[in-house]
Amino acid sequence: MNALLSYINKYANLRNALIVVALLFGVIVPINNRLTASLYELAHGVSKLDYHRTYDAALVKQLYDAYGEQGRAMYAWDLLVDTFYPLAVAGATMFFALNVVRKPILQKLVIVIPMIFLVTDLIENALLLLFLGTYPSLSPTLVGISSLMTRIKLFTIYPTFTEAVIFMPIAVMVTAVKFVKSKVSSQNNEYFRSVDSMLN
Repeated sequence: MNALLSYINKYANLRNALIVVALLFGVIVPINNRLTASLYELAHGVSKLDYHRTYDAALVKQLYDAYGEQGRAMYAWDLLVDTFYPLAVAGATMFFALNVVRKPILQKLVIVIPMIFLVTDLIENALLLLFLGTYPSLSPTLVGISSLMTRIKLFTIYPTFTEAVIFMPIAVMVTAVKFVKSKVSSQNNEYFRSVDSMLN
């Protein structure tokens, strides 16, 4: 945990957080939404497995049948694009939070939920891709694991977004205050240097 926290802290600054947010809403979400809408139509109004709180092998087969060969290829692309979604959401959330929370013990606490969201979403995506590869043969055990990952992901995504919404404005303010302080300190140092040079 300490090594993971240290690694995340290397990149946890406001600039990186804002870049990730821009990529999320400027690139990842629009592409994902377009693919999701097409899959929704192919499945006659049934949402992707990613949004189901629970599913079994029968439902997976039903959806994959409805998608057809072209739709299944589209879903594979959707899952690949969607892999960047939890990375961006969890990454931005942790970057914002770690800009504000400085005590290591508290930092560990604020990254727990985003990390659970990230890991479960990635496992879910990997399993759903695996099912595309083995279709029409599906393992009920693996589908059960995938369904559990989806359930945990859906349970943790809202707290993750809430954490991001809370820490984003605070991180902006903290960074702004630090910037102003550094500017004032720099100007003061320059003033005292000029006074010192005049006196000497």
